[in-house]
Amino acid sequence: MKACACYVVVAAACLCPALFASDDVFLLSYFKGNGETGVYLAASEDGLTFQDLHEGRPIFAPPRWAGQNLTRDPSIVYRDGLFHMVWTSSWTGECFGAATSPDLKQWSPPVQVQPFRNWPANDRPDNTWAPEVHWDPVQKNYAILWSSAIAATEGDGGHNSGGLEKDPARKIKPDLRHHRTFIARTMDLQSFTDAKVFFSPGVSEIDAMMVFDDWGTSDPADDRWVLVCKDEQMAELGGKNIRVTTAGADLTKPFPPQFHAPDDANKPWSGPVAGPGSSVQANQWTEGPTLLKVGDEWRLYFDRFRLRTNRFGLATSKDLIHWTDRTGDLTVPPQAMHGTIFRAPRAVISQILFEPRVNSQ
Repeated sequence: MKACACYVVVAAACLCPALFASDDVFLLSYFKGNGETGVYLAASEDGLTFQDLHEGRPIFAPPRWAGQNLTRDPSIVYRDGLFHMVWTSSWTGECFGAATSPDLKQWSPPVQVQPFRNWPANDRPDNTWAPEVHWDPVQKNYAILWSSAIAATEGDGGHNSGGLEKDPARKIKPDLRHHRTFIARTMDLQSFTDAKVFFSPGVSEIDAMMVFDDWGTSDPADDRWVLVCKDEQMAELGGKNIRVTTAGADLTKPFPPQFHAPDDANKPWSGPVAGPGSSVQANQWTEGPTLLKVGDEWRLYFDRFRLRTNRFGLATSKDLIHWTDRTGDLTVPPQAMHGTIFRAPRAVISQILFEPRVNSQ
């Protein structure tokens, strides 16, 4: 029989493009294991039930950079016909990865981003973790956030073990890293500005990502950014949970932005909203948050990182203050780890759900 071209579904039947409920599809980019096998992708109609695309195979393989050959914490945003992706390329080092794609199949040559290249030699970071890419509608460029512990703040108060390591009765291993959130900007994921401190609540925090909250009025002054991140301190100090903070729409006036809790302008961030000390998954340490606004509902997805499988949790809120545990309503691939949930047009994703394949018999 002659070879013929046919179309094969590469996702579950329930993700057929005809069945998507809205113009946008929810996508989850994630990694498995240590991030050595690449970036994976899952899709959902409703942001609750996710199923793997691409037959469960990676959509992107790790670049073979010396000592920087992982694809952990992949973050993707879709804009102007391109998917823009950044990722953690190693547990240690001063760089992260970046690439773009029109279809999540063909990728641009990956860029090894080095935002600390112009920093003083005695103030270099040991790590560059969990970059998140965001389109900034005010500055009209992409803002990349990530976490680093640089030499100047190592052990300088607010570090992960918070002084508990000095108490011989506790027998706590010292952890003097004091992570802060940094920012770099780019127009094209090819060239980047130097790193600047973006958010520093006074204690070690990681995994920051944010959402632009447009209130839909004619006055842009009431728009804002909502940022979520992990308090990285030991649980005994009130950490290992997710917190929320907000800032004005223009992140350059002033800089660093004046972040504050949604319900208290005098606090740099909220109390715990997921994980220890909160009403949501209080018995689980949490990290890797993703925040989305769906209609008038905020959805906070997070990684319960001490579990071996089925690590993702979900909390929802109408006001960013009162949160409901919706983890039981969420289904993601069981091996999925710290990723980002984002949205893309159905018409674009429908081309990915079906791909030509040649069969011969």
